[in-house]
Amino acid sequence: MSLWTSAEIAAATGGHANGNWTVTGVSIDTREIKTGELFVPLTDVRDGHDFIPMALEKGAAVLSARAISDVPSVKVDDALPALENLGRAACTRSGALRIGVTGSVGKTSVKEAIAAALGKGAHKSIKSYNNHWGVPLTMARMPAQSKFGVFEMGMNHAGEMSALSNLLAPQIAVITKIAAVHLEHFDGIADIAAAKAEIFDGMNAGGIAVLPKDDDFFEFLSERARAKGLTIIGVGADDVDPSLKLKNIGDHHALNGAFALAVAKLCKVPAAQARKRLASMPMLDGRGASFKVKFGGKSITVIDEAYNANPTSMAAAFAAAAQIKGRKIAVLGDMGELGITGPALHEGLAVPLLAAGFEKIITVGPLMKNLRGALLPTHKGPHCDNADGVMAALKTEIKNKDVVLLKASNSVGLGTVVKKLKEGTS
Repeated sequence: MSLWTSAEIAAATGGHANGNWTVTGVSIDTREIKTGELFVPLTDVRDGHDFIPMALEKGAAVLSARAISDVPSVKVDDALPALENLGRAACTRSGALRIGVTGSVGKTSVKEAIAAALGKGAHKSIKSYNNHWGVPLTMARMPAQSKFGVFEMGMNHAGEMSALSNLLAPQIAVITKIAAVHLEHFDGIADIAAAKAEIFDGMNAGGIAVLPKDDDFFEFLSERARAKGLTIIGVGADDVDPSLKLKNIGDHHALNGAFALAVAKLCKVPAAQARKRLASMPMLDGRGASFKVKFGGKSITVIDEAYNANPTSMAAAFAAAAQIKGRKIAVLGDMGELGITGPALHEGLAVPLLAAGFEKIITVGPLMKNLRGALLPTHKGPHCDNADGVMAALKTEIKNKDVVLLKASNSVGLGTVVKKLKEGTS
């Protein structure tokens, strides 16, 4: 199905089209691009323009600041602003209700839950495309027939959320929680709350803010929302629907479901329909998905929390794992971007970890050595300098029917360990 014509792209971006053609998608990555899509070369660590020949080889059209003759292309002054303008045009033509989702923890899971509850008419961010290129890319990919657009919005510095909000201009803003993340870039959690509240900056009076009412910063966020003329909807533990049965276990996933049902209600989706869709939503890789596998001649249950980590999400994952029957082993890697608070926050994981009943802890990375100092000798498993040593460490510790939780910041690379376990690699 056609997503954009060359004339529409040129009109949206103020560019000049070479030829008449259509594209079925938009991509910034030649490793994933498909024939008939539009390649937008951005400049970051590498200059995306260097990959234009590869994109053309794969049968893509190009949106570029460089003039390219005799191939499907649109010449613009600058690729990133052009992508942003294409995204704005996509939102205008579809008329889709725009929902922005942010928060220190849970934003990807809540984004996925909201999209699932809203059904087939919902366009959403893929993966965690939530930054200065991820949001406009998701906008530009939105089909004209979309009823809803669900956009994950992230930041790790002040001012970034404001820029994204002014680009998207969400009509509903969801903030999942304020927690100790990105502390190396902020003076404290209050500054993180202020940066998250920037999601209101691009909103118009009459919009809606869906906020975490059990959070310490609920009143602060509410004040910021009221100042923009927004209606405030609070969601907390007492809003969890006991009739909602999710595949993921844990109170935090139940709360994610409550956020999704609140947004579905605002979008006039029948509650029974939304609950049914949420119940069938698959578990997310790296965010609590679990599976059974044979490893080292033993049957174990693996909980994949390898995508991201901070003190709040660690504690939530420990509590969720405690609900699964079996001896518990944790493989925990460093939590990133915590600044000078990092050592103490890693050490502090001992309390919720042991309260959840974990019997062995394998640590990965230099910061996790701080946790080891707070553990009894009987709880200490091997320490690994990096993810490469985890498989061997697990072999020395696991017993039949163990429950193994793997959690760390994505940069630690525990996702590769999860992949090996799924594949049955020894």
